Amino acid sequence: MASEQLVVIELPEGGKPRIILDREELPLLRRDGDTEYRCGSCDAVLAEQVWAWEVRNVVFLCPSCGSHNEVRK
Repeated sequence: MASEQLVVIELPEGGKPRIILDREELPLLRRDGDTEYRCGSCDAVLAEQVWAWEVRNVVFLCPSCGSHNEVRK
């Protein structure tokens, strides 16, 4: 399975609506894909076995460190 580091971002005020995954349990998302995504700050696995197209417009709020993360563009 491929593993990718997410990019830590500042959440913009206004602008395009974004889907924010925010839970207390890890991983935030688990599917049947081929890639895991790790927090760009603390390296926690935030998404497990997902397809890249599923997370293109998703922001992950890491419950371990509080960082907002997105997929590298």
